[in-house]
Amino acid sequence: MTERIPDIVDRLVSREHYVDVRPLAAERFARGDIGFAADLGTAILSRTDGSLAPRIHPVTGEALRSTFGEYWTRSLLDFLIDTAPEHLDEFVRLACHPAGGRYDLAAYAAHLLVLEHRKRPEQLDAVFQTGACDDLCACLVHEFLMQDGDLDDVPAARQWAGGARGRHHPLGSLPLALTDLERVGNHIPYRHAIESAQRTRVTGNPLPVLSDTTVDPDLVHRLVRVARSWTAQSNATTDTGRFHSTVPIDPALVPDLLRTLGRACIEEYGTACDPGWTLPACSLTPEQVWRSLAWSSSRGGCYGPGEHNAYARLATWETLRALTDSPEDAPVPDVERRVRQCLWFTFDNPSWFYSAGRDLSVIALTPDRRTLTLFAATDTD
Repeated sequence: MTERIPDIVDRLVSREHYVDVRPLAAERFARGDIGFAADLGTAILSRTDGSLAPRIHPVTGEALRSTFGEYWTRSLLDFLIDTAPEHLDEFVRLACHPAGGRYDLAAYAAHLLVLEHRKRPEQLDAVFQTGACDDLCACLVHEFLMQDGDLDDVPAARQWAGGARGRHHPLGSLPLALTDLERVGNHIPYRHAIESAQRTRVTGNPLPVLSDTTVDPDLVHRLVRVARSWTAQSNATTDTGRFHSTVPIDPALVPDLLRTLGRACIEEYGTACDPGWTLPACSLTPEQVWRSLAWSSSRGGCYGPGEHNAYARLATWETLRALTDSPEDAPVPDVERRVRQCLWFTFDNPSWFYSAGRDLSVIALTPDRRTLTLFAATDTD
């Protein structure tokens, strides 16, 4: 007797540990039940009684925000694209479930589709002919671009993105081609920029007095936007600050200035190191800044899947607007121009960063050299 899907979900949620659902989907698929994987996924997404156990930290035993439901539904999407790519409608049906937003299923599904079809981009056209939801379509457009795709190879994607649905989606503010900053930045081999930071001797030169102007909660929210998945799904700590000088800041004094900013990500360093030395710091190119921010958002923290490329692109430009003191609604070309006019720095602080592979620090000095904006994040397993 074939087990009913509601009974399967009941059995899954009664377990204390994660159960791999792909073998079950493979068994039913082999028996000709083409819709089983999507049916099971939608049944899991439809559970609203709180019975889906949260993921458990393997060391501390603490409940994390990612749940078994997220892992099961993503595993079923993996199964569908690996085993049944010809049944695109089933894949789209699960990816576009109304409750899928809480697990970012559309962004993940778009990532899978581009990985599967980037060498045959014309096959992505079919997604736009299945009645796919707006979020999947929008994510597919920008995931494809971020993986060096050209929308001229996917006419249905370009038509959708240029239409009313594409323009009014949250991703609709992004250009339909990569900017020069993105194109170059995406091809820089990723490494944690703070690894290049070096200590230097304090110059002893007079330092300008900086006033702390970090008074807007919305500014803080925008600065940490690229680390949203770190804080939502893992154990991240973030720090931010905006500081203003009445006189132009000499860029050579930025390493000296850091220890005057009164931020937790910096303050702890002074108690452990020779006060005659600066915090380890170095300059960054705009392309390195782009790469660090976009990679951090798309890959996520030590736990959780990250936002994938489409929403990481949006998050990176939002954080860059905040770092460069640009208007919230500034178009991407204007923000890119200002990014190139700013000077960029990074720093290390072994007393604050966990050094678990998820450390990020970016400092922007505005074109008038009077405003210094800082964002730092660290995460651990």
